[in-house]
Amino acid sequence: MANSMKKQLILLVTLAALAFGCKTGREQPDSADPLHNSQNALDWSGRYTGVLPCADCAGIRTVLTLNQDLTYTQEAQYLGKGQEVYKDSGSFAWDKTGSRIVLSSDSISTAPEAYKVEENALVRLDRSGKRIQGALAEKYVLKKAGTETDIMATHWKLVALNGQQLARQANQQRDPHFVLQPDGNSVTGYTGCNSFVGTYALSGSNGIRFSKMASTRMACLQMTHENAYLQVMETADSFSLKGDTLTLQTAGGASLAKFVAADLN
Repeated sequence: MANSMKKQLILLVTLAALAFGCKTGREQPDSADPLHNSQNALDWSGRYTGVLPCADCAGIRTVLTLNQDLTYTQEAQYLGKGQEVYKDSGSFAWDKTGSRIVLSSDSISTAPEAYKVEENALVRLDRSGKRIQGALAEKYVLKKAGTETDIMATHWKLVALNGQQLARQANQQRDPHFVLQPDGNSVTGYTGCNSFVGTYALSGSNGIRFSKMASTRMACLQMTHENAYLQVMETADSFSLKGDTLTLQTAGGASLAKFVAADLN
């Protein structure tokens, strides 16, 4: 009898321990680890870029920069609705778990924007602070500059062409640049005089090819580099990415043109 009661007691203690362990396992994801959360364990400061879904446009090209002093700057361009770039700045705060941030604008009186901070990425959250669900869920992500995945949807400003450093000409309203659109494999850009469009294809770890390139036909003063720039876009077949610098090159590694991730204007 004593042995039977002892076995029952051991069984009850074991079941209780298992139940406690399961409960702890369920609650653990919501608990904050002050040493190993996104705020403390990730290199979160820097520039994040991407094209967020838009209800009445082709997408919102977004550049969001997080600073170590808990301030931010943000630029947004509504694709298909002109070239205007909307700029915003303010501060942000971490939630108690150290995994999410909320932006507080200095000038825009709208609902605060919230993001989940992941390694080299920011995930836009809904108004209740949860991940956005549905067919477009994977589109609500901004990638950190300097990672290979952020080559798309980034404003790449031309800074060197065939080994020659370039500066904006006096008659240029915008810097020469290009953007790889993540939807449809289209590329758009500006030579310093004319706008251009085309398609691109990525292959392997650093292969890239441009095709079906077409540009407007405006005549501008000081068009010295336009033809050379378009020729680079036609002949480049690989790229290298180091930090915020993108280099278009030949398969043999010869540099054709260098670009830096820059503001949208």
